[in-house]
Amino acid sequence: MRVKDQAKESRILKATRDLVNEIGFKAASMSKIAKAADVSPATIYLYFPNQEALFIENYIQSKRIMADDLFGKDDLSTFTVKDATEHLWQGYFKFMRKKGDIYSYYTHFSSSPYITSVDCRDIDPRFEQLFEVVQRGIDQGIFRPLHWTMYWANLIGPIERLYRDASIFHFKIDKNVQQSAFEMAWKSLTI
Repeated sequence: MRVKDQAKESRILKATRDLVNEIGFKAASMSKIAKAADVSPATIYLYFPNQEALFIENYIQSKRIMADDLFGKDDLSTFTVKDATEHLWQGYFKFMRKKGDIYSYYTHFSSSPYITSVDCRDIDPRFEQLFEVVQRGIDQGIFRPLHWTMYWANLIGPIERLYRDASIFHFKIDKNVQQSAFEMAWKSLTI
């Protein structure tokens, strides 16, 4: 049995991310991924049983990297609801800004049919904190009683738009813009 080479696996995952970001899932064939990763197509199958598994593993790794930026080692149950929410918001912004290729892959995957194969709570237990912050906010009468997906959409929607517009219109998102955007998102969630 062949020993898996971590560097090769990393190249395959990165080549997959780059291709999906550039040409989409449908056009990112195993042969194109292999060529971009400088491996043979057969080599990919030593690491991943099929293309869907490769795409899903890339997403799982993206979510784990996102969790590192969102939560780190912090226990959000020790934060106030507003501080925990801002911590999540700032962490998501950091993830987008510092890991743009991974963020881009994450958004492509999240909008694809593959997303139905994955539950973020199965990926990293730290995501449970997101649900707990939302429930705590509802229980304390701070948040409107919305489904957590509405909470997440209202929280990250503004920052995703800012990030996208900053790259299109070439403006800098400074601390004041970040804080203003967070306050607007916060107000959309609170009673």
